[in-house]
Amino acid sequence: MDQPINIFSYSDFRPFIRDSYQAHHKKDRAFSQRYIARMLGEKSPSFLQKIVDNKRRLNPHQIESIIHIFNLTAHEAKFFRVLYLYSTASSRIEQELYLEQLIDLNHTPRRELTQDLMQYYRHWYHPAIRAILSVKPMGDNFKYLASLLRPKITAPQAHEAISLLAKLHLIAKNDAGLWIPTDENLFAKDPFHSVILQNYRQQCLDLASEVLASRPSESDLLFSTGTMSVSSEAHQRIMNKLEKFRAEVRSIVRKDSKPPCKVIHLQTQAFPLMEALS
Repeated sequence: MDQPINIFSYSDFRPFIRDSYQAHHKKDRAFSQRYIARMLGEKSPSFLQKIVDNKRRLNPHQIESIIHIFNLTAHEAKFFRVLYLYSTASSRIEQELYLEQLIDLNHTPRRELTQDLMQYYRHWYHPAIRAILSVKPMGDNFKYLASLLRPKITAPQAHEAISLLAKLHLIAKNDAGLWIPTDENLFAKDPFHSVILQNYRQQCLDLASEVLASRPSESDLLFSTGTMSVSSEAHQRIMNKLEKFRAEVRSIVRKDSKPPCKVIHLQTQAFPLMEALS
Protein backbone atom coordinates (compact mmCIF):
# COMPACT_ATOMS: atom_id res chain seq x y z
CA MET A 1 0.00 0.00 0.00
CA ASP A 2 1.32 3.45 -0.93
CA GLN A 3 2.27 5.70 1.96
CA PRO A 4 0.17 8.90 2.17
CA ILE A 5 1.96 12.13 1.29
CA ASN A 6 3.03 13.90 4.48
CA ILE A 7 3.54 17.60 3.74
CA PHE A 8 5.40 18.06 7.04
CA SER A 9 8.28 15.93 5.74
CA TYR A 10 9.08 18.49 3.00
CA SER A 11 11.36 21.52 3.12
CA ASP A 12 10.48 22.69 -0.42
CA PHE A 13 7.00 23.06 -1.90
CA ARG A 14 8.06 21.85 -5.36
CA PRO A 15 8.82 18.18 -4.47
CA PHE A 16 5.60 18.17 -2.45
CA ILE A 17 3.57 19.26 -5.48
CA ARG A 18 5.39 16.72 -7.67
CA ASP A 19 4.81 13.81 -5.29
CA SER A 20 1.21 14.81 -4.56
CA TYR A 21 0.41 15.03 -8.26
CA GLN A 22 1.96 11.64 -8.96
CA ALA A 23 0.03 10.04 -6.07
CA HIS A 24 -3.31 11.51 -7.27
CA HIS A 25 -2.60 10.72 -10.92
CA LYS A 26 -1.81 7.11 -10.06
CA LYS A 27 -5.26 6.73 -8.52
CA ASP A 28 -7.14 8.81 -11.10
CA ARG A 29 -5.79 9.17 -14.65
CA ALA A 30 -8.13 12.12 -15.21
CA PHE A 31 -6.12 13.99 -12.58
CA SER A 32 -3.70 15.21 -15.24
CA GLN A 33 -1.34 18.14 -15.63
CA ARG A 34 -3.79 19.60 -18.15
CA TYR A 35 -6.56 19.40 -15.54
CA ILE A 36 -4.40 21.14 -12.91
CA ALA A 37 -3.35 23.84 -15.38
CA ARG A 38 -7.00 24.52 -16.14
CA MET A 39 -7.80 24.69 -12.41
CA LEU A 40 -4.96 27.19 -11.98
CA GLY A 41 -6.20 29.35 -14.85
CA GLU A 42 -3.30 28.49 -17.15
CA LYS A 43 -3.49 27.44 -20.80
CA SER A 44 -0.24 25.49 -20.98
CA PRO A 45 -0.58 21.87 -19.77
CA SER A 46 3.12 21.96 -18.84
CA PHE A 47 2.57 24.72 -16.27
CA LEU A 48 2.75 22.30 -13.33
CA GLN A 49 6.04 20.86 -14.57
CA LYS A 50 7.45 24.37 -14.94
CA ILE A 51 6.51 25.04 -11.31
CA VAL A 52 8.25 21.84 -10.19
CA ASP A 53 11.31 22.75 -12.30
CA ASN A 54 11.44 26.23 -10.71
CA LYS A 55 10.75 27.94 -14.05
CA ARG A 56 7.47 29.55 -13.00
CA ARG A 57 5.99 30.95 -9.81
CA LEU A 58 2.53 30.58 -8.31
CA ASN A 59 0.47 33.69 -7.69
CA PRO A 60 -1.52 34.04 -4.42
CA HIS A 61 -4.75 32.82 -6.05
CA GLN A 62 -2.96 29.76 -7.46
CA ILE A 63 -1.49 28.93 -4.04
CA GLU A 64 -5.03 28.74 -2.66
CA SER A 65 -6.09 26.66 -5.69
CA ILE A 66 -3.28 24.16 -5.03
CA ILE A 67 -4.51 23.82 -1.45
CA HIS A 68 -7.99 23.03 -2.78
CA ILE A 69 -6.76 20.72 -5.56
CA PHE A 70 -4.78 18.53 -3.18
CA ASN A 71 -7.43 18.63 -0.42
CA LEU A 72 -5.13 19.97 2.29
CA THR A 73 -6.46 20.33 5.80
CA ALA A 74 -6.49 23.77 7.44
CA HIS A 75 -3.23 23.05 9.27
CA GLU A 76 -1.59 21.57 6.16
CA ALA A 77 -2.73 24.61 4.18
CA LYS A 78 -1.10 26.96 6.68
CA PHE A 79 2.13 24.94 6.45
CA PHE A 80 2.00 24.95 2.63
CA ARG A 81 1.61 28.76 2.47
CA VAL A 82 4.69 29.27 4.64
CA LEU A 83 6.55 26.50 2.79
CA TYR A 84 5.97 28.38 -0.48
CA LEU A 85 7.26 31.64 1.03
CA TYR A 86 10.30 29.83 2.46
CA SER A 87 11.08 28.08 -0.83
CA THR A 88 10.93 31.35 -2.79
CA ALA A 89 12.59 33.65 -0.23
CA SER A 90 15.26 35.88 -1.76
CA SER A 91 17.40 36.49 1.34
CA ARG A 92 18.81 34.48 4.23
CA ILE A 93 16.96 36.68 6.74
CA GLU A 94 13.65 35.86 5.03
CA GLN A 95 14.54 32.18 4.92
CA GLU A 96 15.32 32.09 8.65
CA LEU A 97 12.05 33.89 9.43
CA TYR A 98 9.97 31.38 7.45
CA LEU A 99 12.03 28.41 8.66
CA GLU A 100 11.14 29.27 12.25
CA GLN A 101 7.47 29.37 11.29
CA LEU A 102 7.71 26.02 9.48
CA ILE A 103 9.33 24.34 12.46
CA ASP A 104 6.67 25.84 14.71
CA LEU A 105 3.91 24.50 12.45
CA ASN A 106 5.49 21.06 12.10
CA HIS A 107 3.77 18.82 14.65
CA THR A 108 5.82 15.71 13.95
CA PRO A 109 7.57 13.96 16.89
CA ARG A 110 10.97 15.38 15.81
CA ARG A 111 9.89 19.02 16.08
CA GLU A 112 11.49 19.63 19.49
CA LEU A 113 14.85 18.24 18.34
CA THR A 114 14.62 20.32 15.15
CA GLN A 115 14.02 23.46 17.24
CA ASP A 116 17.07 22.55 19.33
CA LEU A 117 19.17 22.23 16.18
CA MET A 118 17.95 25.59 14.92
CA GLN A 119 18.88 27.31 18.19
CA TYR A 120 22.28 25.60 18.38
CA TYR A 121 23.33 26.50 14.83
CA ARG A 122 21.78 29.99 14.87
CA HIS A 123 25.14 31.52 15.83
CA TRP A 124 28.66 30.32 14.97
CA TYR A 125 29.84 30.92 18.53
CA HIS A 126 27.55 28.29 20.11
CA PRO A 127 29.67 25.34 18.87
CA ALA A 128 32.82 27.43 19.44
CA ILE A 129 32.03 28.08 23.11
CA ARG A 130 31.30 24.40 23.68
CA ALA A 131 34.72 23.60 22.21
CA ILE A 132 36.39 26.30 24.34
CA LEU A 133 35.02 24.64 27.48
CA SER A 134 36.98 21.51 26.51
CA VAL A 135 40.13 23.62 26.60
CA LYS A 136 39.28 25.73 29.64
CA PRO A 137 36.38 24.79 31.92
CA MET A 138 35.02 27.87 33.64
CA GLY A 139 32.23 29.23 35.78
CA ASP A 140 29.86 32.06 34.97
CA ASN A 141 32.51 34.62 34.01
CA PHE A 142 30.79 35.55 30.78
CA LYS A 143 32.91 38.65 30.16
CA TYR A 144 36.09 36.56 30.22
CA LEU A 145 34.51 33.84 28.10
CA ALA A 146 33.44 36.41 25.51
CA SER A 147 37.00 37.80 25.37
CA LEU A 148 38.36 34.39 24.32
CA LEU A 149 36.36 34.30 21.09
CA ARG A 150 37.85 35.49 17.83
CA PRO A 151 36.06 37.53 16.51
CA LYS A 152 34.94 38.93 19.86
CA ILE A 153 31.41 38.60 21.14
CA THR A 154 29.70 40.37 24.04
CA ALA A 155 29.24 39.10 27.60
CA PRO A 156 25.44 38.90 27.13
CA GLN A 157 25.99 36.78 24.02
CA ALA A 158 28.29 34.45 25.98
CA HIS A 159 25.67 34.26 28.75
CA GLU A 160 22.96 33.39 26.21
CA ALA A 161 25.19 30.71 24.68
CA ILE A 162 25.92 29.06 28.04
CA SER A 163 22.21 29.09 28.92
CA LEU A 164 21.32 27.47 25.60
CA LEU A 165 24.06 24.83 25.75
CA ALA A 166 22.99 23.92 29.28
CA LYS A 167 19.34 23.73 28.27
CA LEU A 168 20.29 21.40 25.41
CA HIS A 169 22.38 19.27 27.85
CA LEU A 170 25.48 19.90 25.73
CA ILE A 171 27.37 21.28 28.73
CA ALA A 172 27.05 20.73 32.49
CA LYS A 173 28.83 21.87 35.64
CA ASN A 174 31.39 19.52 37.17
CA ASP A 175 31.99 18.99 40.89
CA ALA A 176 34.07 22.18 41.00
CA GLY A 177 31.17 24.21 39.61
CA LEU A 178 32.81 24.72 36.20
CA TRP A 179 31.08 24.30 32.86
CA ILE A 180 32.38 21.40 30.75
CA PRO A 181 31.05 19.69 27.58
CA THR A 182 28.93 16.56 27.97
CA ASP A 183 28.90 13.54 25.69
CA GLU A 184 25.49 14.56 24.31
CA ASN A 185 25.12 15.31 20.59
CA LEU A 186 22.37 16.85 18.50
CA PHE A 187 21.27 14.99 15.40
CA ALA A 188 17.95 14.93 13.63
CA LYS A 189 17.49 13.31 10.25
CA ASP A 190 14.57 15.36 9.06
CA PRO A 191 13.89 17.64 6.07
CA PHE A 192 15.06 20.75 7.90
CA HIS A 193 18.37 19.35 9.16
CA SER A 194 20.25 20.10 5.92
CA VAL A 195 18.60 23.52 5.66
CA ILE A 196 19.68 24.48 9.19
CA LEU A 197 23.24 23.30 8.50
CA GLN A 198 23.24 25.21 5.22
CA ASN A 199 22.47 28.44 7.08
CA TYR A 200 25.22 27.63 9.59
CA ARG A 201 27.73 27.00 6.80
CA GLN A 202 26.86 30.39 5.32
CA GLN A 203 27.68 31.94 8.71
CA CYS A 204 31.01 30.10 8.69
CA LEU A 205 31.83 31.47 5.24
CA ASP A 206 31.06 34.98 6.49
CA LEU A 207 33.23 34.28 9.53
CA ALA A 208 36.14 33.14 7.31
CA SER A 209 35.83 36.35 5.26
CA GLU A 210 35.98 38.43 8.45
CA VAL A 211 39.03 36.54 9.73
CA LEU A 212 40.82 36.85 6.38
CA ALA A 213 40.17 40.60 6.27
CA SER A 214 41.26 41.28 9.87
CA ARG A 215 44.14 38.82 10.36
CA PRO A 216 45.57 37.99 6.90
CA SER A 217 49.18 37.40 7.95
CA GLU A 218 48.92 35.37 11.15
CA SER A 219 50.94 32.16 11.09
CA ASP A 220 48.15 29.90 12.42
CA LEU A 221 45.83 30.68 9.49
CA LEU A 222 45.60 28.63 6.32
CA PHE A 223 43.66 29.93 3.34
CA SER A 224 44.26 28.17 0.05
CA THR A 225 42.33 28.47 -3.22
CA GLY A 226 42.62 27.00 -6.69
CA THR A 227 40.58 26.97 -9.87
CA MET A 228 41.13 24.13 -12.34
CA SER A 229 39.63 22.29 -15.29
CA VAL A 230 39.20 18.55 -14.71
CA SER A 231 37.47 15.49 -16.12
CA SER A 232 34.47 13.97 -14.41
CA GLU A 233 36.66 11.13 -13.19
CA ALA A 234 39.28 13.49 -11.73
CA HIS A 235 36.53 15.57 -10.10
CA GLN A 236 35.17 12.47 -8.38
CA ARG A 237 38.66 11.48 -7.22
CA ILE A 238 39.16 14.94 -5.73
CA MET A 239 35.81 14.73 -3.90
CA ASN A 240 36.74 11.29 -2.57
CA LYS A 241 40.11 12.63 -1.39
CA LEU A 242 38.43 15.52 0.41
CA GLU A 243 36.02 13.16 2.14
CA LYS A 244 38.92 10.90 3.13
CA PHE A 245 40.79 13.94 4.46
CA ARG A 246 37.78 14.94 6.59
CA ALA A 247 37.60 11.41 7.98
CA GLU A 248 41.32 11.51 8.79
CA VAL A 249 40.90 14.83 10.61
CA ARG A 250 38.06 13.37 12.69
CA SER A 251 40.31 10.40 13.50
CA ILE A 252 43.17 12.69 14.59
CA VAL A 253 40.85 14.60 16.91
CA ARG A 254 39.36 11.40 18.31
CA LYS A 255 42.78 9.85 19.02
CA ASP A 256 44.34 13.03 20.43
CA SER A 257 45.43 11.97 23.93
CA LYS A 258 46.99 15.28 24.97
CA PRO A 259 44.94 18.01 26.69
CA PRO A 260 43.47 20.45 24.12
CA CYS A 261 44.99 23.95 24.15
CA LYS A 262 43.25 25.70 21.24
CA VAL A 263 40.03 25.77 19.23
CA ILE A 264 40.20 25.90 15.44
CA HIS A 265 37.60 25.99 12.71
CA LEU A 266 38.07 23.84 9.60
CA GLN A 267 35.90 24.03 6.50
CA THR A 268 36.29 22.70 2.98
CA GLN A 269 34.61 23.87 -0.23
CA ALA A 270 34.60 22.52 -3.74
CA PHE A 271 32.03 23.79 -6.25
CA PRO A 272 31.64 24.06 -10.05
CA LEU A 273 32.16 27.39 -11.80
CA MET A 274 30.74 26.22 -15.13
CA GLU A 275 27.40 24.87 -16.30
CA ALA A 276 27.47 21.19 -17.23
CA LEU A 277 27.83 20.60 -20.97
CA SER A 278 24.98 18.75 -22.64
